[in-house]
Amino acid sequence: MSDKFQIGPEHRTNDLSHIDSPLKAEVYYQNGKIRIYDNIHYPYRFADAAFRNNSQVSSVKMVSESGDHEYVIGRKERGF
Repeated sequence: MSDKFQIGPEHRTNDLSHIDSPLKAEVYYQNGKIRIYDNIHYPYRFADAAFRNNSQVSSVKMVSESGDHEYVIGRKERGF
């Protein structure tokens, strides 16, 4: 069972995170936890930062607001 929760805007540091975007990121950790971030503008940059800042991040899934499009960015795929 996963521990899944939304990260609030008060915990975001990038100014772009306060501007609407149709993409959300689900950050998956090796311990089963999942953190959800909305308003993602540069998905690969976001994933790279997640991998660089925490070695326990295993993958990042990008999901469109409508839910009709999603893709997973893996740690190895990005060279981490």
